[in-house]
Amino acid sequence: MKYDAPPTLTDRELFVAMELGDPWHDAQMTEVWAYLYNHAGLSIPCSWQQTMREFDVQLMSTLA
Repeated sequence: MKYDAPPTLTDRELFVAMELGDPWHDAQMTEVWAYLYNHAGLSIPCSWQQTMREFDVQLMSTLA
């Protein structure tokens, strides 16, 4: 799906602005996310840690 991204936003701002929606479930990416996000070797830059925590909570809440 093509997304017309405003050129003034940072990569983190673009990520936050995008809708979660059904594609995550349709592509069975929720399981992939859970595996990668909870892997012991994952290293998230400090500037992204809060964003990733919030995204994880939001994505996992769609499973209930």
